[in-house]
Amino acid sequence: MKLRIGKAEFASTQHLFEAAGKLYSIEKDGSLYETSEADGNRKKVGTSNAWANSIAGATLAGKLYTIENDGSLYITELVSGGRQKAEWFLLIKPGLWCLPKASFIL
Repeated sequence: MKLRIGKAEFASTQHLFEAAGKLYSIEKDGSLYETSEADGNRKKVGTSNAWANSIAGATLAGKLYTIENDGSLYITELVSGGRQKAEWFLLIKPGLWCLPKASFIL
């Protein structure tokens, strides 16, 4: 059964994610929005256009991990909207990542 949530505000949505019972969308203009499943209310998270170069993403433990079109990986704290480049991964070539050798504990 389909249930409509909110208004028809998703025409510009590029990517859609779930985290902690909320929907997060990256729009064509690169903005990130949080949508309440309960009432469909939307609010902007973080800086406008900050996700304009995001081509893929996933959520894990309250964070949004996005891959940018230059191959870099960014981590967004979904509560605050704070976003930073992940320096603890090494980019081998676009789309291929690994952890630095020094981070492994034997």
